[in-house]
Amino acid sequence: MLQQYAPRWGSWFKSVLHHSKYFEFYAEFIEEELDLTPETAVLANLQGLIEDQMLQDDIKFIANHGSHCVNLITSFEACSVSIHKAYNGVMDLLNSSTAKTTEELDSVSQSRNSRLQSVFKNMCTKLNRYYGDTGTRPQRFTQPGKQFMQAVRIFDPSQATVLRESATPLQALPGFSRSAKEQIPQYREYLKECAVETLTPPQFWCSDHVIARFPELARSARCYLSVLPNSVDAERAVSCFGMVFAKCRQSMKEGTINGATMLAYNSRNFNL
Repeated sequence: MLQQYAPRWGSWFKSVLHHSKYFEFYAEFIEEELDLTPETAVLANLQGLIEDQMLQDDIKFIANHGSHCVNLITSFEACSVSIHKAYNGVMDLLNSSTAKTTEELDSVSQSRNSRLQSVFKNMCTKLNRYYGDTGTRPQRFTQPGKQFMQAVRIFDPSQATVLRESATPLQALPGFSRSAKEQIPQYREYLKECAVETLTPPQFWCSDHVIARFPELARSARCYLSVLPNSVDAERAVSCFGMVFAKCRQSMKEGTINGATMLAYNSRNFNL
């Protein structure tokens, strides 16, 4: 099976797509090289690797079915407002994977078809366990923010009009005030009267008219929608701090360290 060697899933997936596109040319190239240098052990080992049917199946499978999962991971890593899409994104992945557990993924070989289906079965099992109730398993093996991600969808105008009240457990929103909760029915009625499908949640909740009409709810919405569905920035900040405060810089003052870390972390946003 293929293993992830690249530090980012996106880079690893792009490399698989590249190899999938040119895989058939590798065998021709290696045969030509072996004709020129037949005693080369590296080329002989590479030829055996290229002829491995399981490797070919893995590359083809990932290229054909991996984009949905990789795109979801990439969206989670973004710094844009996306927490209201997180729950639906995972559920869409779970539903599509569930459907593929019974699809014919390989019409030539039944054994390969069963092996490919087992990949999706394992994925569905793990996703169901991760997004299951936290009462029967230790919390570290589940997603404790599941209900929060369900509830925050109410602040997406395009979803609020179609979601049932039971699908948005507002009690999962920490600090959600009673006054803001009382404005939810009026907010739903307002959405039915206005065409807001083209507005993003930040655009909707930052508009002066909405702020004036639903002050408490707008304040809460901007707060909850600012939550990121990842810890990428925090992890990168720790790594950046480690590179700045290296062994050769242990005498730096706290203010200098903080300033240097801030500049190093944000340098990617400038043409430095």
